[in-house]
Amino acid sequence: MSRVAYEKAYDTNGNPVTGVYVPNVGEVPLQGAGVTTDGTTGKTPSAGMTAVIMDKAGVNQCAVDAQGAQLVTLGGKSYQNCAAAAAQLVKTGAGRLCRIIVLATGTAAVTIYDNTAASGQPVFIVPASAATGSSYDAQVPCGTGIFVGGVASSPQLLVTFN
Repeated sequence: MSRVAYEKAYDTNGNPVTGVYVPNVGEVPLQGAGVTTDGTTGKTPSAGMTAVIMDKAGVNQCAVDAQGAQLVTLGGKSYQNCAAAAAQLVKTGAGRLCRIIVLATGTAAVTIYDNTAASGQPVFIVPASAATGSSYDAQVPCGTGIFVGGVASSPQLLVTFN
């Protein structure tokens, strides 16, 4: 585990921040921030106070925004445009099928596999006649690869993945 250097932080009322609250864990004291020897802060955080970990440039370095809402990307870091009526290998190796967007309607369903070919474990099926602009949030981990098993009359898809 690495250690991060920090400077003394203050809440909006000017009180020193002595710990952070982690959902499902509880209060976590910050070392060297006035924590007593028994590991408690001896202070109750100000009502509505939210701690956000930032680097010296002020960039949020944790997965929550300033209001404490979790920051999540559902779209994936990469994408592949899969032509209509065509089977296509999207990714080789482990990854995550994130989102599927219909770019052009087709009359046939499309099965997406955790594989490098149109066989093996199906992980998602885009229904027949899905409307252009339809978006499906899959969030499925894949161990072998991501393969779009397009067939005659299948839609054009944009597949996002990690």
